[in-house]
Amino acid sequence: ADFTMRNLGSAVESMGVRFPISSNNGFDQYPEIKDVQVFVNNKTVSTRRISEADPGWSSDPVPWSEFNVNFPPATDVNIRVTYTVEGTGEYPYVSFPYIFHTGAGWQGTIGSADLIVRLPYEANTYNVIFDDEIGWSSTTPGGVINGKEVRWHFENFEPDQSNDFQLSLVMPAAWKKVLDEQANIQKNPNDSEAWGRLGKVYKEIQFYRRGFRA
Repeated sequence: ADFTMRNLGSAVESMGVRFPISSNNGFDQYPEIKDVQVFVNNKTVSTRRISEADPGWSSDPVPWSEFNVNFPPATDVNIRVTYTVEGTGEYPYVSFPYIFHTGAGWQGTIGSADLIVRLPYEANTYNVIFDDEIGWSSTTPGGVINGKEVRWHFENFEPDQSNDFQLSLVMPAAWKKVLDEQANIQKNPNDSEAWGRLGKVYKEIQFYRRGFRA
């Protein structure tokens, strides 16, 4: 997650910046993200774990990663947060969330935001689920596919909980089966077993989608 923050005032501001490290995964569980590293203007900074209620989500204490940042006036400050998050789901689907509503505490609106999903293979409407509710996740509308990427763009918005992002995918392990069998068929178009395995995987994926849609 990359942020460009700009102090619009006339004096230096110093504060503890917070990044949320847990959210509801759709099953009333709150797993925490892992391997959190924070960089301010390309330099690693130390963090501390705090627990405090998120007024946009719950009155119960939730965990945050907090770090100190100085914001000179009229100067861009670049903040990067890297981490690992596990997807949530049941075979053959998985979903990934991103919290936007914590940005409501910033002064004014968020000027612009680009959310980019990069897959390890070509993105398409078969492996990225745009239109169907898969039971616990519904992909945020407006995504544009470009090669291996799916992109969303937002401008001048003041996010609340309804703006939090969701992405629904066919599990990479399931989609890899599709790609493997497609490769086998390209090598040997007369391999009836490969055709059968490919059909089975497609049927598995579409069966679950019909079930959730019903």
